[in-house]
Amino acid sequence: MHTDTLNNDWVQVELIAPARIKTVLIVNREDTEYAEHERISPSDIRVGNDPDISLNPSCGVTVTAGGVFKCDLVGKYIGLIQLNTEHMNLCELRAYAWESIETTGTAAQSYTFNTDLSADRPIDPSNLWISNGSHTSSVHQSVAEPNPWWGVSFSSSRYINMVSVIGNFSPGDERESEDMELWVGDSLVPTENTRIGGTFNYKFEQAVNAFGKHVFIRRVGATLALTQVVVLSDCDCRGLTWDKSGTTGFPLQAEVG
Repeated sequence: MHTDTLNNDWVQVELIAPARIKTVLIVNREDTEYAEHERISPSDIRVGNDPDISLNPSCGVTVTAGGVFKCDLVGKYIGLIQLNTEHMNLCELRAYAWESIETTGTAAQSYTFNTDLSADRPIDPSNLWISNGSHTSSVHQSVAEPNPWWGVSFSSSRYINMVSVIGNFSPGDERESEDMELWVGDSLVPTENTRIGGTFNYKFEQAVNAFGKHVFIRRVGATLALTQVVVLSDCDCRGLTWDKSGTTGFPLQAEVG
């Protein structure tokens, strides 16, 4: 989207009914020639029940670039309001009722092409933009690793509601994010876990609704490149016991003592 030059430009989404919003994902442009990546800076995320975005409460963060932002507000309207008189450019805005937990884990990948393409880049909550691929984490094939993978591991098993993945934006390099697989479980070996869904290309959101200590993105091919991975959960499950038999899949009760 691209607005005209007004005062406090905004974009807003109306939900069917009010919901508690815990995570907001914003994808921005990075056209350096015209500085479009700066045209949401500064902005404010608003969530509430008033159709007038300026009357809804703020999530309490100042948006200066695309990224993953935490929020804990209830509302029917979710919006982004510009705090200056510049154009507003925006590629994508997503809102979730679950918390993003990927930054609480440790990222790893099967092979690192160079030190600038480290495993922690896809879970960096800041500076998410459509660019020439400079923000991607790149896992490249080596002789010993014909099927590259990237993963994030938590200190204990977590209940995972959904995983959201954005691949490589670079024109002509989208193939580096084709034929991706999602695996979730308690094994450090990706394929010893449960495969969730089918085969994914470029960008996807997949419901998981299962427990796992590790979340892996795997590709059968030569190269895997990822821009952003968001792991969403509505329960950290620490101090809880749960039914892992598959009958409920949810925490049962708090441990006493």
